[in-house]
Amino acid sequence: MSHPFDAMGLTTLEGEPLAPDAYRGKALLVVNVASRCGLTPQYEELVALAQETAADGVAVLGVPCNQFGA
Repeated sequence: MSHPFDAMGLTTLEGEPLAPDAYRGKALLVVNVASRCGLTPQYEELVALAQETAADGVAVLGVPCNQFGA
């Protein structure tokens, strides 16, 4: 069965397609994040949260929405 995020074409920070199997079977926390600007202090907390919850089957995905034309 495909996952709704499969059709979104998410990419990694390196610009590579995010493999659907990277998060299949996990609970997802999808966070709209700013990118390429000074409004990114939450990244450290998101990384810490991802590390703390990974063993519990939770994946944290930071996804920029490009609403600011970055």
